[in-house]
Amino acid sequence: MSELSVVVPYYNERKVIKNTFKSLINQSYKPYEILFINSSSTDSSFNIIEKLILSYKGNINLYNINTNCKTPSDAKNYGIKKSNSTFIAFMDCDMIFSEKWLEKQINFIKKNKILISFGNVCLYGKNIIDICSVIHTYGYGRKVPCIPSSIIHKSVFEKDNLFENYNALYDQKWIKKNIRSSFAKVNKNTIIKYLNINNLTFFVV
Repeated sequence: MSELSVVVPYYNERKVIKNTFKSLINQSYKPYEILFINSSSTDSSFNIIEKLILSYKGNINLYNINTNCKTPSDAKNYGIKKSNSTFIAFMDCDMIFSEKWLEKQINFIKKNKILISFGNVCLYGKNIIDICSVIHTYGYGRKVPCIPSSIIHKSVFEKDNLFENYNALYDQKWIKKNIRSSFAKVNKNTIIKYLNINNLTFFVV
């Protein structure tokens, strides 16, 4: 089995999908495959990815998969089942992330001999509505582990340990269940930001 797959769920991401695609194929550490999982998009996202894949000249295996998935967690679970690697990395489309994201994460996993390397999200908010929302969800200014940017050994998802099918906070439920395991650690060194939302910042290695 190959070392690493990247699972990228998307829904109506036509404005940002090209940036995501470019950032993924230009990683310093090349994954075996990238699976783009279409969660019932109604815009041109699927066709854009198809064209990008056709024009790609590299050695990464690229897949653009249509599904009836309705939530990000459901799409991630679908990608997990379709992946063909020992480790699975997760990324969302509306992110800006370093070209060394995968390299640093996989090296951290090998150095620490672990199965899960979590990233962190740190939220503040740019207006009072954002701030109130952050306080009542992740916590204002707190660094909280998250699934986007994380890398997880595929064996961890066996025995009914897939993500619960929710639109929001599904990652927190899964992380809470697994973070105290001896095979899980949290990384905080590399910064990833939302492409279009300035008030949210992700920290990962």
